[in-house]
Amino acid sequence: MKKRRPLFWQLYFNYLFLTVIVLGTMTTLTYFGLQRFHLEQTKKKLLSYASISESQLKNKFLRREKNFLQDHASLLGQSTHTRMTYLSATGDVLADSKRSPSEMDSHKNRPEWQSALKTGYGEAVRFSKTLGQTLIYVAVRVSGPGKIYGVIRAAQPLESIRATSMNIFIQLGIASLVVLILVSTFSIILSRKFSNPLRDLRLRVFNLTHGDLSSRMDLENISGPKELFHLARSFNNMADELEARIDRMNQFEQMRKDFVANVSHELRTPLTSIGGFIETLQEGEVSEEEQKKFYQIISRQTHRLTAIVNDLLMLSKIEKKQEDKSITFTQTPLAPVLNSAIEVLKPKAKKSEIEIQLHCDESIQLLMEPQLLEQAIVNLVDNAIKYSESHSQIKVTVTSQENSIRIDVSDEGVGIPEEHLPRIFERFYRVDKARSRKVGGTGLGLSIVKHIAILHKGTASIRSKINEGTTITLVLPKARLKNQ
Repeated sequence: MKKRRPLFWQLYFNYLFLTVIVLGTMTTLTYFGLQRFHLEQTKKKLLSYASISESQLKNKFLRREKNFLQDHASLLGQSTHTRMTYLSATGDVLADSKRSPSEMDSHKNRPEWQSALKTGYGEAVRFSKTLGQTLIYVAVRVSGPGKIYGVIRAAQPLESIRATSMNIFIQLGIASLVVLILVSTFSIILSRKFSNPLRDLRLRVFNLTHGDLSSRMDLENISGPKELFHLARSFNNMADELEARIDRMNQFEQMRKDFVANVSHELRTPLTSIGGFIETLQEGEVSEEEQKKFYQIISRQTHRLTAIVNDLLMLSKIEKKQEDKSITFTQTPLAPVLNSAIEVLKPKAKKSEIEIQLHCDESIQLLMEPQLLEQAIVNLVDNAIKYSESHSQIKVTVTSQENSIRIDVSDEGVGIPEEHLPRIFERFYRVDKARSRKVGGTGLGLSIVKHIAILHKGTASIRSKINEGTTITLVLPKARLKNQ
């Protein structure tokens, strides 16, 4: 497997390499550019020396005043640090600031002399046998009306230009080294600015994958570009979602365990009771009156088991429909559904001398699953009957609101202590367990009601006061619902 370097070193060496390339290119181009510039400036300077001398010495060239020309060449050459050479039209040396003309050969083969003689200007960069070094030469023609008198040549060593350029090059190199050190330091800072958040993110991911659900990036202290911030925020969002999902899974698992325990407990009690009485009956030492009593108890416990199983099946059916999104809602008049539910419970209410009143405008319609909503009302009214005293009233009141339909089921029963209200819709939750079992309650009725309300995108709530009664309210939206 290919060995990979950390991001810090990749960024650092890339920054450093790029800086070295840029500085090296700039220094080299600057060096050669300055050298060319210095060479051109030297040519212009030599041309000015030669041109000034040409205007001053025409007559001296014409009369061949060699002594004057020699003195002039020596003086000008000394003052300007330039080699001045005055040549005749035939290439003979008339004067020179560095050598005696008598020691010098004819210059008629020199390219600068030939060019100046023909065009008026000549230049060359070549090795001087006389001085033993490379010089840059500039020559101008000295002429009069219809006649050429000679050539004035100015020269300086090329080495001086190179020395000056090299001095500049060294200074540029020192400056580049200083810049390289600064850029190197900055590269370290910048590389860490980019790599540290990623390294921290990698650590957070490692912690998260090893069970630390609290692992988060500190968004306030994220340095670097916007993309790093977005990456860190995305990680935090992912961690939040993962933690929420795990929490939901834990809650679901706890609910499952509680549900299994509650179901086991609810089923064990009547089964134990039935089993005990059956064993007693099997022994045969029971009077006829006691047998009748035992059969009644067995029958009651059997009915209770049936009610629990039926409610469990109803809950399962509702949850399956919710998961499968298979419920079909229809726009249905509400009053007939409520009437149907009340009719089911009228005999039970009449037996307890309890009056059930319905207040619902016949024109009210609701998008609903009629059978499920009827079951919810049956559960609510049945609960109200179980916990109401004789000669009391139960009211089912429907109110049309702006965006919803409100259904209140109120009784004048014993009421529920306030501390029990937050948990009243939980499965198998009972306020008075003994009374609940006595009246045949399964502990699932209100949980079913809440699930039906949620399926209709609505809510279920409760208000109650001790010895004054209880009101359970369903609020269901009027807006059309999509098939679940």
